[in-house]
Amino acid sequence: MRPQKFQPWGGAILALAIAMGISACGEDFQTQVVAAEEAGDFNALVDLWGAKADGDDIEALLQVGALYEAGPETIQDFAAAVSAYSRGVELGDTTSMIRLGALYERGLGVDRDPQEALALFTQASEQGDPIGHYRVARLYDGTMLGPADYSEAMEWYEFAAEQGVIEAQVELANHHFAGLFMPRDTDKAAKWFREAAEHGHAGSQFRMGFLYRTGNAVPKDAIIAYAWLRLAAARDIAPAVTHLAELGDELDAESLATAQALSEEYWELYVIPFLDGI
Repeated sequence: MRPQKFQPWGGAILALAIAMGISACGEDFQTQVVAAEEAGDFNALVDLWGAKADGDDIEALLQVGALYEAGPETIQDFAAAVSAYSRGVELGDTTSMIRLGALYERGLGVDRDPQEALALFTQASEQGDPIGHYRVARLYDGTMLGPADYSEAMEWYEFAAEQGVIEAQVELANHHFAGLFMPRDTDKAAKWFREAAEHGHAGSQFRMGFLYRTGNAVPKDAIIAYAWLRLAAARDIAPAVTHLAELGDELDAESLATAQALSEEYWELYVIPFLDGI
């Protein structure tokens, strides 16, 4: 079964889990969670969320799983994370499917089993979760399942990319740009680099600057190139710093001022709205 469309999920597991959980709970519970978080009392957090998880509360199960998976070593327990996510899978939660699949993929808390990971990612995908599409693609793109199947991987990457999964957009762009094991297509590469760049991905912002500087798949334009490169350089993409310095020396004063003004517009459009999620 091919995937249905859905909204993307992503972010750092532990931080996202705590933030989402706090917003979803009552004031007294929220106060206790905030107090435990501020005190760095992860054992208290496990107890608080665990009490809710006992009632098959999906959000609580995800919280408990995240704490055991990504918390400090004092509470880290991958087998317990597997248990929490497994219950979430039984309840039909796609995020649990993806997180449990990732543990099977890495062999954490369970024996490493790429086929079980694939089954879980596919299950999430069939329920419309685009992160499931992306994780299926990653398995086909590697060698865990045997020889890589790039044709299959690209199809799944595209499903995810069309749903807004930035990692999938970047993978598609890289594959098309490099032309590894497939025909090179710089036009498609530019399309997906732009999509990711406009949604805050710093590496893709560098790529757009590079494309505009070289005139590869887009019209050569030093001013637009400078604007994209300046965004990437400000976010510590090392090659962007080098290209930006060279381009700055090549532009006359008027063009440089125009490029800097454009980069400020781009910063407002393509960086600030995404700083929390990138």
